[in-house]
Amino acid sequence: MSREEFLTELRKALQGRVSQQAVNDNLRYYEEYILTESHKGKTEAEVIAELGNPRLLAKSIIDAENATAEKTTAEPQKGMDGQETASGEYSFKKIKIRIWLILAAVFLFVILLIILLAQVVAFLLPVLLPVAIIFFLFIAMGMNKRF
Repeated sequence: MSREEFLTELRKALQGRVSQQAVNDNLRYYEEYILTESHKGKTEAEVIAELGNPRLLAKSIIDAENATAEKTTAEPQKGMDGQETASGEYSFKKIKIRIWLILAAVFLFVILLIILLAQVVAFLLPVLLPVAIIFFLFIAMGMNKRF
């Protein structure tokens, strides 16, 4: 694979996945690297073989760019007083919010349980009510005959 082919494949693999500036910077870097190593006595083919597959190289570049972008866009956590806290700490405000969320979830669960119970009773009531009335009528008639 020639230097031009290597750089073309690298460009294709990077295009649209990282910024144009990152594409240009990396292409410039690897072109200079290949030329520098060639001036040291290696052939272009040897240098390119050492670099490996341009697609794998592009994946590493993309992953590094994404990791860098995530670090720069992440906002620091702030405590109740607005001061930044260490990343491992939980601020008092976050704990209060979590407690409220847990309480809300428990309350919602209880409400849903009551609704489910009401639905079961509403379903069974038309069947059980006539049976209960007939049962009590038989009991009442049986008591009248004894007295």
